[in-house]
Amino acid sequence: MKKCDCTLCKFENPKVSTAAVIIKDQKLLVAKRKEEPFKGMWDFFGGYLAKGETPGVAHRREIKEELGVDSETTFLGSFPGTASYKEYEFPVINFAYLTELKGEPKLNTKENSEYKWVPISELKEVAFDSNMNILKFVKEKFTYDLGKVKDLIAQQGGYVTNYDKVLVGGRLPEYFGDKALESVRSQTGKMIIGNLTMDKEDITLNTIERFRKEIKGAGTVVLAGVLGKYEDKGHIQGTKEVFEAVSESSAYRVAGGGDTEKALNEFGLSEKFDWVSVGGGAMLVFLSQKTRLKTPFLPGKLPRYW
Repeated sequence: MKKCDCTLCKFENPKVSTAAVIIKDQKLLVAKRKEEPFKGMWDFFGGYLAKGETPGVAHRREIKEELGVDSETTFLGSFPGTASYKEYEFPVINFAYLTELKGEPKLNTKENSEYKWVPISELKEVAFDSNMNILKFVKEKFTYDLGKVKDLIAQQGGYVTNYDKVLVGGRLPEYFGDKALESVRSQTGKMIIGNLTMDKEDITLNTIERFRKEIKGAGTVVLAGVLGKYEDKGHIQGTKEVFEAVSESSAYRVAGGGDTEKALNEFGLSEKFDWVSVGGGAMLVFLSQKTRLKTPFLPGKLPRYW
């Protein structure tokens, strides 16, 4: 590869690009490149900044052009590397964004021949060295060991001795295997595992009804986590109705966690709780190890982008 030898290029200032980290169910959405360099390899969606653009604006533009949908982004970090144009090689700085698509993607086939959801653990190589650094970052930060998840659930089960009932919602029911397939109406133990809707983004109406029944008779309620993807109007019902049931109960009401606090504020329910903590995990550790409350306990969902 050659390097441009003009006066300006000798400074080797990096060109700025963006890369989309789009995750669903432990899978990354990637594109198969249609042209060189790296023709036929998987690549992250994204591209170079145009004159006058900021990285965030450029990234959303690229997603709209390549996938035909709007997006919401969270900046993850910047990753240096190299790229090339014809016979010339140059440095780049790649801005990675956790990207949530606002609709179903429709591939623009001008640059890419196909797209695919590839399990993070199976994706070994992507185009460009900066993207490889992003992939390494994603594998370290956004994957989980199912065995560890099961250990976490076992620990949650250990909390049951401190409570009359544990009501399980959010995404946690997924990790209970066959138990999660049992109708929530027929469960009689201390741990009541909610049933999920088909897309797994909310709890079912039967689960809402059962949870409301358990909450109504409680003396103390500890609320730790939202019950679904409440920020989407189509998946708000479980979180909103269960949170309202808690706020309307005569129980002593405790809530913890960043998502929980945010949802309470959005629903206008914060003032109806006796105590609210922004630290959900720390609150649960304290309550499980330092106190013995006779309460229903609602563990919420796992982090969204794992």
